[in-house]
This record gives sequence, structure tokens and C-alpha cells, in this order.
Amino acid sequence: MRQHDLVVIGAGSGNSVVDDSFAGLDVAIVEEKWFGGTCLNAGCIPSKMFAYAAHVARTVGEAGTYDVGAELLGVRWRAMRDRVFARLDAEREEGRRGRREADSVTVYEGSARFTGPRELRIECADGFVDIGARQIVIAAGGRPLVPPPVLESTLPYETSDTVMRIEAPPRRLAVLGGGYIAAELAEVFAAAGSSVVIVEKEDRLLGPQDETVAERFTELVRSRYDLRLGREVTAVGGRPGALRLTLDDASTLEADMLLVAAGRVPNSDRLNLEAAGVATHDDGRVVVDAYQRTTAEGVFALGDICTPVPLKHVANREAQVVAHNLRH
Repeated sequence: MRQHDLVVIGAGSGNSVVDDSFAGLDVAIVEEKWFGGTCLNAGCIPSKMFAYAAHVARTVGEAGTYDVGAELLGVRWRAMRDRVFARLDAEREEGRRGRREADSVTVYEGSARFTGPRELRIECADGFVDIGARQIVIAAGGRPLVPPPVLESTLPYETSDTVMRIEAPPRRLAVLGGGYIAAELAEVFAAAGSSVVIVEKEDRLLGPQDETVAERFTELVRSRYDLRLGREVTAVGGRPGALRLTLDDASTLEADMLLVAAGRVPNSDRLNLEAAGVATHDDGRVVVDAYQRTTAEGVFALGDICTPVPLKHVANREAQVVAHNLRH
């Protein structure tokens, strides 16, 4: 079993933990999916680039309100998508290449699970690798929550991880969820020409936000979308491209595509944390103290896998805290 001084699980904000001050150590980074994490690849950055284009489209479409003559000819979806991800995919690859070429960093591309205190087994494309470390940082992030009725249907669905890379916007889009991810992506697809219906179990959209903002936003978008508030999906039927959603009031709706944006869950359940002695909260978040230490000696955590505020700038600040405490 190879021993490292430090292993970081996750190359999102976890990647920023390792700066030049760690150059004298034997460091390893484990990444299962993509360098740059959710923010760069499927979250904050691409969604804001899409949302700005949607804002431009809506501004042109409503130009007559301001006595400006303009005509919206449509959103060129594939061109917009390719422009966004050509840039971001290049940044992801640059980050990956930089780490692989660093003399003091070993990159393991695969999924990690604890096999004991500060010991990991990494499943890579060509087999398994067992490693240990004096210190470990858990920065494995989170993923979209997919409710059982959607999973049980075995029919296709999209999440924020995938929907911005589709080939074309659907004619009818059903959005499951009413938080900020659902609201932002609904606006993107509405601007691209999709007819949008939102199914949300609460009585208003943006529920966790300031109540005045949430109430006003809900009223504003009633004219843009078909809102099914206070409702939950109990079954998904039909066939790919022609879905039928049944709600808990026995009503149904039809859609060409389903976007699941019903929240996110931490990836802690994929790491076999019990073997490492790392405790979690009831919702799956890793328990940390004020120094980002877990309940296992020498193991720290940061970002969406432990914080109650899953935002990129929070994870970046926690990465700074972890970096300092690892060295001191």
C-alpha cells in the first residue's frame, strides 16, 4: 500500500487546498468525475452564462416596452451550448493536466472508499489501488437528489448535471422542484422557446429565500410558466420524449423532457465513512468542527459534503481554513 503525506478526495474546491506551500510533501488528489467540481462543469459558471443569454433574449423580446424596435429571431441553442462548454471544458482539462504534470502530486482518476482509518481503495478504469495517508481531506461534493417515483419509472430524465449539454431545448419541459436551480434553468429554457411547467411541493417558489422575494417571484412567473404548487409527483409514465407525470391530486401533465431539480444530497454515502470513523449528520453531511476537522483523527472535510450552505464561495473559504490547519 502506497503511503502519501496528504490525500484530497475531490478536485473541485478541494483542488485549491494544495498550493505551493505543500510542494515538499507527497500529495495525492482523487477525482471521480471532473476537475473543477460542480461549479465549473454543471453549476454556477455555465448556468450564469446560459442565464445571461436568456436575459438578453428576453430583453430583445420585450424591447417594444421601451419604444425600441427589435425582433427576437430565436436562441441558437447549440451555438450557445458549444460556446459555453468549449471554454469551460478547456479550463477543466487545463486544471487536470496541471495536476498530472506536477512533480509532487499524484492524480488518481477514480472513486475512493475508505477501508480503514486514513486508508482508501480507489477504483480506477484499470483496476483497484490501495493507498494510505497521514492526512486526508474529504471534498467529494454532492449530487442532484432524484425522488423515488422518477427512479422507479426507469424513464429518462435530466438534472442540472446534464441538462445544459442537451442537443436541443424540448418543446414541453416539466421541472420538478422550485428552488433557485429550478428557477434559473426554467428561465433559460423558457427563453429558448420551451413551454415550462413547474411542479413544487411548497406553496411558493424559492421557498428558503427571503419570504418577500419568494412571494414576489412566484407571482411574477405565473404568467410565464404553468405552476403546480403544493403538489408532488407520484408516478412517471409514458415513453421517452412523451412523458406523463401523475401528481398527488390525481391530475396529470405531459412533457417531452423532465428536469429534476428537487435539491441536492452530499456524496458521503459513497465513501464508506464508517470504516474511517467519520460521523455524519442525519441528512448525510459530514460532521466537522470549527476547524473543519471530522470525528476521525487527521481527516478534514470541506464544501458541499459537510456544509449546510452549499455555495462555491463557502467551499473556497473552507478550503483556505483546511489548508492552514493541515500545515499547522
